[in-house]
Amino acid sequence: MKSEIYLVTGTAGTGKTSVMRELSRQGWNTIGIDEEDGLTAWIHKETKEIVRPGVELTDSFLQTHDWGCNVVKLKELLSQTSKPVIVCGSCDNIDEVMQECGESFVLVCEPEVFLPRIEQRTDNQYGKSEEAKRQLLGYYKSYREQCIVAGAKPVDATPALDLVVQQIIENIGE
Repeated sequence: MKSEIYLVTGTAGTGKTSVMRELSRQGWNTIGIDEEDGLTAWIHKETKEIVRPGVELTDSFLQTHDWGCNVVKLKELLSQTSKPVIVCGSCDNIDEVMQECGESFVLVCEPEVFLPRIEQRTDNQYGKSEEAKRQLLGYYKSYREQCIVAGAKPVDATPALDLVVQQIIENIGE
């Protein structure tokens, strides 16, 4: 089954949610780790305490907390389907998520592409504060490299959505 589980990841603004929506529209079974209730949360790095939604993303908060995926819950969700599934999202424990997937793809684009996308979106506030932008600009390259080193195939997220989705579909099962 693991071979039929795919991951689409990338930093904020690279298009993960848009890709997920389009794949779902085309009939693919998808799981959005940010959209699935209780699958991701802000977690204190030392105490492992989960933070309630709606917290202000200040520099000090972002330095002491990780955006984590509950991998046990993800495994439960994945075990409930016999169809191929595409998991979409990013988190600080992406290596653990990647271990549950047969193939992974990382959406890549530069700040001049992803920052305007973040500013234009209305369904997610992450990345709009100056603190979050600074953090994002500080780690987008290392996140990309971390995923590629772990085996994710890079997908150029700069073109139109249909072309990005086409790249992913064409690479599934290669």
